[in-house]
Amino acid sequence: MNELEIMNLYTEAKEDKNNKFFENINSNLHVKTAYDRVNTNFEWLEIMEDTIRYLDNILRNPNRFIINEEDIVKIELARRVTVESIKHLSKNTNLIQDYNKETGDVRPSKILNINKEESFDTYENRFIYSLIKNMKFYIDRKKRNLVEESYSKDDKKLEYSANSSLGKEKIDITMTINSKKNDKKSNKDDSGLTISERIEKLETQISDLTSSSVYQTIDKKHISLVTSPIKKTNVILKNVNFQYAVKLWNYMQTHMEDDTKKDKGNNDYYDDGKIKKLIDESFLLDYLVLDSIGKEEEKVSKTELSEKLVGNMIEKVITMDSTIDEKKLKDLIDKQYSIIKYKTVVNEKQIEEIYKKYISGMSLCEIGEDYGCSDRCIKKRLVDYCKENDIELTMREAARRKIKLPIDEIYKKYQSGISAVVLGREYKCSNNTIIRKLREYCEENNLELNIINLELDLPVEEMYNLYASGTSSTILAEKYNCSEGTVVNRIKKYCKQNKIEMPAAPVKKKGNKKIASNVTGEEIYNLYLDGYTIGDIAKSKNLTKRTISEELYAYLEREGKNLKIRSGRKRQELPSEKLYLEYRSGKTMQEIAEEYQSSATTVADRVISYCKANNIPVPKHNIRVNEETSKKIYELSRGGMQQVKIAKETGYGKKKIERILKNEYKKAFLEQLKKMLEEKQIKKETDTNVKVKKY
Repeated sequence: MNELEIMNLYTEAKEDKNNKFFENINSNLHVKTAYDRVNTNFEWLEIMEDTIRYLDNILRNPNRFIINEEDIVKIELARRVTVESIKHLSKNTNLIQDYNKETGDVRPSKILNINKEESFDTYENRFIYSLIKNMKFYIDRKKRNLVEESYSKDDKKLEYSANSSLGKEKIDITMTINSKKNDKKSNKDDSGLTISERIEKLETQISDLTSSSVYQTIDKKHISLVTSPIKKTNVILKNVNFQYAVKLWNYMQTHMEDDTKKDKGNNDYYDDGKIKKLIDESFLLDYLVLDSIGKEEEKVSKTELSEKLVGNMIEKVITMDSTIDEKKLKDLIDKQYSIIKYKTVVNEKQIEEIYKKYISGMSLCEIGEDYGCSDRCIKKRLVDYCKENDIELTMREAARRKIKLPIDEIYKKYQSGISAVVLGREYKCSNNTIIRKLREYCEENNLELNIINLELDLPVEEMYNLYASGTSSTILAEKYNCSEGTVVNRIKKYCKQNKIEMPAAPVKKKGNKKIASNVTGEEIYNLYLDGYTIGDIAKSKNLTKRTISEELYAYLEREGKNLKIRSGRKRQELPSEKLYLEYRSGKTMQEIAEEYQSSATTVADRVISYCKANNIPVPKHNIRVNEETSKKIYELSRGGMQQVKIAKETGYGKKKIERILKNEYKKAFLEQLKKMLEEKQIKKETDTNVKVKKY
């Protein structure tokens, strides 16, 4: 519906008649509303469905440890003779009953019997057991108050009765409007299952988990359930499966209560405000439709209608905002005009015509002129049309828009000394367009064009003072009606003629604050020598670090000075000579570091720097770490602590911590390997040299 034809009736009707009808309206408006909204949250169901497979992975590969039960029994009751049994017998010879020297057979009376049993009674397994128990309880609780779907019901009813009069004419109206809205959200997932079916499926999956051997074994022992907070063991922290399990645990702890949102209410009243006024206006429109029956259509010109409609529109805008000026109103109309013009190019046949014209060779500008809109509008419609119809479209380079300019007038002004920049602003085009049009004009009429035009008469000294005080070239260009390049060139020329330094460009900073370069390079240099960092100077001057650095480097280059730029980090003040002497006396780097509340690496760096500065041979420094400290670092790492945190806690550098851990992990591996080889060798020797006769 592009336009309401009924508005033409209102526009064409006499204003006095409309006003009189509206004034004589006597009406009643009865409003009834009723709403019922339910918003159910099934986030818990989605989280459980996502987590169930990770729980299955855990129960398939459970965390376990081996329990050894040792018992000395009679040889007849021994189930198995192991290497440990032989070792025990060799140490307890009193258990040997008989020994045959000829055959080498040994007959013990009793022997050590070891029963090895796997146990699932670990914290991690008990945590999973408790989680599954809580899941079953959580689902049962949710099922008690289950509302399977979210919905929104909204009913509205208007009962309107009114009467009016125009002279001897009496008009009555009775109207009832009913509106019913029932918005139901689908309770089915992507696979087509309802909420009840999903819950049933989830319960089946949980039942499968409870049937596993791990769960059954733990359940038989009647262990106590795990409670919050969950211990952050190494397995729970680093295993992906346990991470999802912890996420589900935390969610259930914080969302135990029913979070279904319900809202229900109704309203019954007689309206006497804005809604009633709108219905009264519709009563007037209805009468105009009734009044038009049997009347010949009066011919009203489009111009008259347009003027009347525009007048009414402007009157309403000014009524709403009395402060609006003419410029704002024009801008508003221009904006809406472009939007509405764009909407007019919506006919499918028109778009097809545009496409045919474009592929035939017409430019976007030419097509836009035919349809009374911009080339951008035409381009967008073309792109949308080709996307909808799967058509490949290669956009040609946009042709230059033909701008109609009073070139005779422009030529005279240009020859009189007005620059191309000023002319461009006057005629709303670029200075390059002005020059190009002038050249074409001069070629056609055999005229000469002096591009090096008369120099603009500008107050250069005033411009220099403003620029040096912090005014940008953009603002100066606007003030003196010229280009930014002209401003900079004139100031440079002025500085050269007067043998003065070109002032630095004003600092541009984001935000509303305008900050000029109010600090000199010499000032920054002196502050830096006093020990202040670039960051400190930047904060004190309310400037960026980059600005301060650039100013400092420029000053050093101008003055021919050298300066070693320090790191942004504050250097810890330590007595280097004293550190060196203490190290030479036999103290370790770590002992010195603890004394001065620093790191061993920092102490080593200070000692080396002192030796190099005083041409002293650098001593072989080794930050020695005792065995106890190394084991502590190893245990912290095994507990899951990061190397950065270990370094902070112990006072050693990151590289040193890395080397210590590398050595400790290597030692642990070698010890384990040695133990395994020893056990294998003992077993081999006992199998070849010792024969046990069973009775």
